This record gives sequence, structure tokens and C-alpha cells, in this order.
Amino acid sequence: MRRGWDTRDAGDNDRQAFAAVLSLGPIAAIEGQTVDRVPVAYSDTGAAIGAFAGFMWSMTQLGALASPALAFGAGAGTPPGVGADFKLSGKAAATWTLRFDTKAKLYQNGVPAPMWTVRGALAYDPTKDSTYPGGNGPHRMADPADTAAYDAAMATWEWTENPYLLGLRWAHGYWQRDVSNPNSTYQRVMGMGSPWRLIDVAAFVEGRNIAAANGWTCGGMIYSRDEKWATMKKILQAGMGEPMPLGARISCLVNAPKVSLATVTIQDVIGQARVATTQPRRNRINTVTPRYRLEENNWQFLPGSPISIAEHIAEDGGKRSKVLDYPFIQNTKQIGTAVRYDIENSREFGPITLPLKLFWMGYKPGDCVTADLPEVGLNRQPILLLNRDLDPAGGVTTFTARSETNAKHAFALGQAATPPPTPGVTGPPLVPVPAVDAWAISATSLISQAQTVPALVVTGSVDASTGDAVVIEYRPFVSGQAPNVGWTSAGIWSVGASRVEITSVRSGAPYEVSVSYQRNGVTGGRRILGPVVTSGVAVDYGAVVGPNRPENGATVGAPAGTTIGGVRQPDGSYVGGKLAAQILTDILTNAGNTADLGANIGAYKLLIDGLARAPDGRSLVEMVDQIGIKTEQNDLFIKNLQRLDPATGTALAMWSVGANGVVSAISQLAGPAGSVVGIYSDVFVLWDRNGGGQPIEVFRYAGGKLRMYDVEVDTLKAKSIDTPALADYAIRRSYTAELASNVALPGSDGGRVRYLTLGVTKQRADSSIRLECNMAPRPGRDYAGYFVFGRTTDGVDTVMDTKWYWVASCVINGFRSVRSPFYYGRAFAGLPVGAHSFWIDFVAYGGGNDQGFMEAGSNFYVEEIKV
Repeated sequence: MRRGWDTRDAGDNDRQAFAAVLSLGPIAAIEGQTVDRVPVAYSDTGAAIGAFAGFMWSMTQLGALASPALAFGAGAGTPPGVGADFKLSGKAAATWTLRFDTKAKLYQNGVPAPMWTVRGALAYDPTKDSTYPGGNGPHRMADPADTAAYDAAMATWEWTENPYLLGLRWAHGYWQRDVSNPNSTYQRVMGMGSPWRLIDVAAFVEGRNIAAANGWTCGGMIYSRDEKWATMKKILQAGMGEPMPLGARISCLVNAPKVSLATVTIQDVIGQARVATTQPRRNRINTVTPRYRLEENNWQFLPGSPISIAEHIAEDGGKRSKVLDYPFIQNTKQIGTAVRYDIENSREFGPITLPLKLFWMGYKPGDCVTADLPEVGLNRQPILLLNRDLDPAGGVTTFTARSETNAKHAFALGQAATPPPTPGVTGPPLVPVPAVDAWAISATSLISQAQTVPALVVTGSVDASTGDAVVIEYRPFVSGQAPNVGWTSAGIWSVGASRVEITSVRSGAPYEVSVSYQRNGVTGGRRILGPVVTSGVAVDYGAVVGPNRPENGATVGAPAGTTIGGVRQPDGSYVGGKLAAQILTDILTNAGNTADLGANIGAYKLLIDGLARAPDGRSLVEMVDQIGIKTEQNDLFIKNLQRLDPATGTALAMWSVGANGVVSAISQLAGPAGSVVGIYSDVFVLWDRNGGGQPIEVFRYAGGKLRMYDVEVDTLKAKSIDTPALADYAIRRSYTAELASNVALPGSDGGRVRYLTLGVTKQRADSSIRLECNMAPRPGRDYAGYFVFGRTTDGVDTVMDTKWYWVASCVINGFRSVRSPFYYGRAFAGLPVGAHSFWIDFVAYGGGNDQGFMEAGSNFYVEEIKV
């Protein structure tokens, strides 16, 4: 407002008054005023102090929602037509009155240029809210529909320059009401006005913390006519970020070092992946001229000095310049950070389009993942997810992304002086094959404690500077065998390795060895050495030492010159490790047993070495054959036992091998009651005569359980099969419900209807529940509301998600209803095991909705999955 009038002072129109709206209120403070760039101070009554005393007055208000009439200052007078109803409630404002200087000392050039500096809007800070996870303080947020709660919440907010808190306020909107009228309701007067549940508050809190740590601030002017999304971009630009849609929610991204959350491999891709290998030349800039405001420049929007990156200019072969606006940054250092981020981000390659399996829907724009897809030039390349498109029918989650270079953050923040190279796609690392003479099999045995054991000794040195590891493998030699099959790893060694010993080989068998190099996890081609035949096991008897070592040709226990073998030995002599006297006693005993048996059966055929008796006196025919080796350290034997019980007609045969108390045996028992074959062993293996002599482990017995490996069955019939692996990794139980008839939509604000309910019994604690629905609302014209997805467990309702829904009247051209299909799909983890009732509600929003209905056939699908 501008108005001139006469006062009782001399002159016509000697007063001229202005009323200026400075900001939407309430605000924190009006810090001061300049007139023609010269600061002017005022008394508490609004009179100018200093050169303008008696000729200038000003009064201000902070924009409380119930403000008194705005005065013009003591001595300034009051313009005609201005009275007690001259209120600017909800607006920060100032009046400014000038008195005509008849001596022309003050206003030679006419009305001077005024400017007020304002400390502006108040904002909610979740980190200062004790009811927000991780927050601490009195700040609160409420729904503007709850007038009393929102009144109380606004009273807790504070002034801030943090870009993300201002962005959060802009997304929520600026709401005002006439607080002098208890029946008034809040109306949105600026901002986006998004419901709080449709704002990704956690993303803004992350940005808030990063901006606070780096000292990034935001200031400037926003007009109500400005486009809302563009304004949000300008606000978050001051915090090195940008807004992004996350389904129906408003989220944001902040430039900061990011940790990769997962790795995308070729097994995850289920469609055609596309990668733009570089940005267009016109977008890949290396010089920026920023335009911004500084207080020392009287807040004028002026260009600053160009900022160039010399390394990129050299790489590009010249300058590629661009003028960029930073309207809400008022700090030169912060401008430098923003410019460097814009230059580095302009050089990230993309877009990268990846159609992935459905479980990737759990990742969202703003997340960083690693793409390990050499097929499209992405070799463990960090990428930043920018957009997500879900196709539940096809089971595809499609992400759009760009490359992400971690080193750019240190450069943009001034922590490093050199920028990272411009990123791009890469081919797999080139890993050479070892040279012919670089490695050799230098020995086929090792000597250990005077014993020669078979081994493969590989010696050599790395002859490729690009290798960072050596891979050694071996296999039994089979003529004509393909070069890439049958290999067993002997380990991955450092480039400094020069000798590798492989002892897990059989004696007297042909073997081959392969040597290959690795770089960045990629293994190159094999250099195959051999075949060579391993040495046999041998003991150097001359190297055996110790007090118990017999002399060469010694006969233990016999006098010198005694002949051994076939001749009766005197007491004290040994034959085959047994006292000769005991052998004679055994012979006499067995002869008596043989006589008894002959008397019992009349005649016999000599098939055995011994005849024994059972505890009850029955005669048992028994043959025992044992071969053994005993040294100072080891005791080994092979035993063959055969036993026949003539009285019962039962026969037993057993063959066993033992070493130091560990026995492996096979037994066969046959008789009138049936036959039994038994195996006494920990592991049962078969030898494939066509597989190079490699053992195939059939089963293993341990801990009271028999475990079988790699079994193929043509037909398997069983009453019950327990498959833990399938239960863990292939759970898929589904439940469906469908509307049998139309269901009315609520019409009044807050009206709520439950459409579908579906009972589900969750089987496993570590599985997820996926909800899908295909709804076909046919609402009336100009209809708004939201879906509520929830569950009832043990009688308690829990809201799991909400989705906004509206139909604008302009879309349907005046018709009374429109069919507007709605799809929803999301997976939820961490739900408890047991019975749940999942449901869908619809809540009308805004009032004045034209009532409609949900069409029959709308369906609800719930699936328990663990993949």
C-alpha cells in the first residue's frame, strides 16, 4: 500500500506512507532496515534515530495469526481510511512513513529504496521431537485437521536455515487460520500441502544431519506463484540434494558418501539391461559460472567468478562452460561445494536401466548398490538408484540409475585437491596366461621323517605385472580330458609365492597341474603342466633310529645262529610276533577241538584254521586270518574272520581294517532267520573307474544320522519326506479374496469402509508377507481419499501402509463417475508367526466427495514367501 496525505504541518501531501508485506508469518524476527543501502534504526515508538529523525517512521509485526492493527509510529500520523481493522494477521509486515523535507536535504532523488532483512519461517525439526525415533526435545507435528493439536505443535517450532528442514516444511505446506474464531479451520496458503504420511521424513532427517555437519544453509525469497516442485528443487539444491518421488511419497536425495547395500549380478537381471556409457558432450561440463546472492552485494542476484576444474579441461580438450543459478545459497564457500558437485555429477555416466527380479522392490531411489555385470561393462561399479518402476504382473522391478563415484565427495567438500577421473564403463581385467617357462613341476615326492610320500612340488615366479594372485589347481591325468574339467584347488597364493607343495595325491598315479593368475577377482587362462607320475611310499630303514631299532638280519629272542622258519623254536622265541610256545599250545588245543568235532559229525572236511566253542558249549568252526604292521608310532591290521555254528546253521563272515584304534569293517550274516549285510564305517564312497580315480562319497554316518550326497532317483515313493532346504528357501503360500458385489465408497470426510478381509496363517518367522491388490473404484466426481492396508493379530489392529487416491473433476469432463483402477503391491518382513487377518479400508478425505462404489471383482492377494 502507498498513500499520501496532508497533516497540520505546512505543505500539501507532506506525508507519504507505505505498508509492505515481508513474509508469510509467523516468522522469527525482522533484523533491520536499510534505506538506499544505509542502515536506519528506530525507537520503540517507531521514530527514526539519526539523520532521518523527525522525517521517517516505521513499525513492524512478525505475522502472528491474530495480529492487532498495524500502527505507523508516534508522530507519523495515520493515513486516511486506515483504522482499527487495518490488520495483516498471518503476515510479517512493516509500515514506513516519510515526511516531506521542505529544505530538500534528505530526499533529493525522490523516495529512497528501502530493504528489510528478515529471519524467516519457523520449521519443525524431527530430531528435536521426543516422539520421533531418535529425537529429543519439545518439537511436535500434528495434522492441520486437528485444530487444537496443530495450534500446540506450531508453538514448538523454531527458526532454521537448514535446507532439509525448510524442504520438509515446504512439502508439508504453510497452513493458517483465524485463531480469533474458535470454529475456524486451517487452510493451506503456500507449499505443497502433502499429508504427513506421504512424506519420507527419514530421508529429510538424513539430509538435515548431513547439512548441519557441513554448515550448509538456505535463504532467499519464495513467491506463492512459483511452481511448487521447482521451488523444492531450489531449496534442496542449497543442501547439495534434490527431491524425488518415491511412489506416492515425497522423498529426497543428498550428495554424500554412500555405502553399497547390495550387489546386482547377472542372476538378478531378467530383461534387457541398457547402459549409456557416457553423458552427452553438452552435459559433461568442466566450468560453471554461478549466480547467487550475498549480503555484501546488497542481496542482488549476481554472477560470481567462473569455477573451472583444470584436470577435466585437460581431459575434455577445452572448456565446456555453463551458467547455473543458486538462488538460495548465500555463502561463497557453499557455492564452491555446490558447483563442484554439479560438475562431478554431470560427468557420471547413465542412464543405466536394469530390469531386476521382484525382490529388488525392497530397494528405493537414493540407495547405492554395486553392479557386477561385465556383460554391459559394469565391473563392480557403484551405481545410484534414481527411479523405480514396479511390474508385479511380470515380476519385474526396473531401476533407472547412474554411476556413483565415491572419490568425488572428498573433492567437492574441499578435502582433496584432485578430482576423480571421469567414470565410464570398463571391460573385464586383462589377465595374461603364465609363460611356458614361468612355472614347473620340480618334484613328485617329499621326504618327511625318513619316509618318502607322494607329492607334487610346483616352483616358479609370477611373470605378469598385472596379476595380484596366483591360482594353483591339480587333477589326475586322463588322456583326452577337456582343459576345464576335473580340477581341484590347491589354493590361491600371493604374487610372491615361489613354491607350492601338493600332498593330497595318490602314489604312482599320473597328475597334471595348472597355474593361472588373478586380477581384481578375475581369473585368467590356465597354463597346464605335466603329466607327471607321483612317487611311491618308501621308508629309509637306514634312517630309523632309537633304542628299539633291531639290527639288520636280527632274529629277536633266538640264540645266535638259530635257524628261523619251519623249525620248532625254544621257549622265548617269537614267530610272527607270537611266542613259539603259545603257538604249540594253540595247535594242541585246536587238534583236540577237531577231534571232538569229528566225533560229533562223524567226518569233516578241513576248511578252517581253528575250532572254538560258544559259551554254552556248542562247537563253532572259526577261521581267522590277520596281517599286521606295528611300528613305534602306528599299529595297523587287516583281519578276515569266518565263523560257522553247525548247531544253528548260522554263518558269519567279517572283513576289517584297523589303524590305531579306528576300524572299518564289512560283515555278512546268514542263517534260518535271514541274512544281514553290515557296514562299520563313517563314510561310504564309490570309485568311478571312468572319472580319473576320484572317490564319490555316497553317504556319511555321524551323530546318529545318515547323510547322503548328490543322489539321483528316477522314481521315489515315500509316505513322508522332510526337506528343510525347500522349507527354508522355497516357501510360497498364497491366499486370495475377491469382492462378490459392489461395495459403497464413503462420501463424507473421515468416512471409512472395510472392503476386503483375508485370513492368513504365517508359517515361518523368517519369511515375508507380500500384499497385492487390484482395486476398481468407481467414485463420483471430484473424489479424494486413501487406502489403509493393515492386519489384525490377537485382536489388535495394526496399520501397515497407506496409499493416497483421488479423482479430479476435470479428468472426467463432468460425468458423474469414472472407473479409476488402483494397484498396490508391497512385501513386509518381520511379522510374527501365527494367525493374522489382513484387511483393506478406504477413508474419504476432504469432504464433499461424490459417493461411488468399489466394483465387484476387486481382489486381494496375500502370499508368504522366502526366496
